[in-house]
Amino acid sequence: MAMEGKIFGTDGIRGRFDEGWLTPERVSALGRAIARADVGGSGETRRALIAHDGRASGPVLERAIAAGLDAEGVASVSAGLLTTPGLAWLTQTGNYDLGVMISASHNPAGDNGVKVFSASGEKLDDEAEARVEELLWADDSGTESSGEVSFDAALAEAYTAYLREQACPDLDLSGVRVALDCANGAGSYVAPAALEGLGAAVTSIHCAPNGENINRGCGSTHPEDLQATVRAGDHDIGIALDGDGDRCILVDERGDLVHGDGIMTVLARWRMANIPYTDPRMVATVMSNRGLHRALREVGVEVVTVGVGDKQVVDALKSEG
Repeated sequence: MAMEGKIFGTDGIRGRFDEGWLTPERVSALGRAIARADVGGSGETRRALIAHDGRASGPVLERAIAAGLDAEGVASVSAGLLTTPGLAWLTQTGNYDLGVMISASHNPAGDNGVKVFSASGEKLDDEAEARVEELLWADDSGTESSGEVSFDAALAEAYTAYLREQACPDLDLSGVRVALDCANGAGSYVAPAALEGLGAAVTSIHCAPNGENINRGCGSTHPEDLQATVRAGDHDIGIALDGDGDRCILVDERGDLVHGDGIMTVLARWRMANIPYTDPRMVATVMSNRGLHRALREVGVEVVTVGVGDKQVVDALKSEG
């Protein structure tokens, strides 16, 4: 192709399934470009880990990108239905050269997307994305590669165990009543299992993905059902995830929403009162309300503001130490 330009957005590639860059043919081309760009290094034996959320098109695009990777000598393993944080952690700890998450996060079921992670479990930097884009524009084969991806059920189980191990022995949720809305998405199996493993009594809603119901009137963008569940069932807390499980919104014991700024305020103020930060600064995006800045300033915490996107937050955490 003679065209060129940005393909990756602030959080990977996203759009309508089977349109634009999200046809199986172009996702196969993306796999070839990722491999050719040496995203995971250039060794003779390279491995990629792939996962998807609860969309019907997830397994289709998973096979497509695995085929493209395979055509360039990168073998793929699928963790199946798994959250983006789970995919990132498993990529980092499981001796994989790169990770690929097939998800459109909080978007409706007809959309999908691709997020690419390096061997360190981090999103690609701008330079790596630019290399992939250049190679992708130059790939004019227009065909979907043929290939298969093997599924390993033990991967999701390993991540669930890791979550429980990280919380214990400090966190005992015995007797705590939790209402959990997984948006019929990637966290539908991992999240209830992790919380129940810590002793919580979990009421799960919207944890039954059928390929078409992800984010439909549920999850972090539509928490009304969760609020009603908390109020009706005498719950201590409500947790709503988005489609790929890398975002949450909380509901307090009264059924009232606790948004991201509220969560960060509670965490930082508790920490400063109990185990003060050695560097009392927090990174937040421009989407955060100025009320967050005021609430944290009262306890000596400064807010470092960055642009939208978790990648920008991570970059600032690194650069600011």
